[in-house]
Amino acid sequence: MKLCYFLISTSIADNCGDFCEAEHNACVSNSFCDNLDCNSQCYRDFANCLDECINDKTILILKTHSDPIWSHTFNWGGQATAADFELGSSTQVSYSCSVTFKNENYVFGGLNLSHQISKVNGCSLENTGESLPFRFDNGICTADSSAIYLCFEYDTKHICRTWPGYGDFSTLAESEEDHYLGGVNIIGGELIAFVGKGTASTEMYNHGEDEWNFLADIDADVSFLFYTTSVVIDGGAEMLVLGGYANEGLAYPKSTDLTWRLKIDSNGEFNWSRGKRLLQPRDSHTVIRKGAKQVISKIENNFQSWK
Repeated sequence: MKLCYFLISTSIADNCGDFCEAEHNACVSNSFCDNLDCNSQCYRDFANCLDECINDKTILILKTHSDPIWSHTFNWGGQATAADFELGSSTQVSYSCSVTFKNENYVFGGLNLSHQISKVNGCSLENTGESLPFRFDNGICTADSSAIYLCFEYDTKHICRTWPGYGDFSTLAESEEDHYLGGVNIIGGELIAFVGKGTASTEMYNHGEDEWNFLADIDADVSFLFYTTSVVIDGGAEMLVLGGYANEGLAYPKSTDLTWRLKIDSNGEFNWSRGKRLLQPRDSHTVIRKGAKQVISKIENNFQSWK
């Protein structure tokens, strides 16, 4: 059976990687495993586990910004092949936002279909027949266990809306900063908005008070960052932000190879730090998590694997 997934959908990779890591931890923690040979075998078994449960899985990548529209599948072995994926009637991916929520893959908005709500069904994208009650063009989105968050699109650069997957949408209080073309994610169970075309700031939403609170700037040498991408790791306790357009002390932005980490420390505080640089500058790219630690970043047909 052929499997198709959007790049944003990481459930297979997550479940597989987490399973392998749990098995590995159990192996090395056994009381009898106190010698080098035993530990080495645990690591070999861990590698084989990842090979068996990941390498035959594929992730769908769509190029939709300009004609011709094409789709390719990418497997963990680094091979990309043409894929047969259909965009159904009244669907679009260009300038949309996709998110996985309750094991379903949604696509919201877009360049010419700014009210779109579509879902991935097998190897096709299908319009649900429902419509967003607002425009959503070039916005960003994320989800927790209870709701989808649609945020900071072109016309409402300070606004996030929530949706439980049915019924009405709710609007959160306006953020202090303009996070258009920035990012939004769930870290430690908290909704975090970060950077944007005109800001380097990070804000956390307070659900009880319906307000955004400033956390910190991402970097003292960066006054704005956009067209970046992020991924949450370590069970939701840490976020990696990879590349993007940043000024890095300059008056104008350029594609950057910088990376950053947002982690929660032992006191529950959020702290930014720089990570290691990418192999090359990247912007307007995509990223997926493989297992608990490894990240794969993609721009055009170029991939980088990073731990």
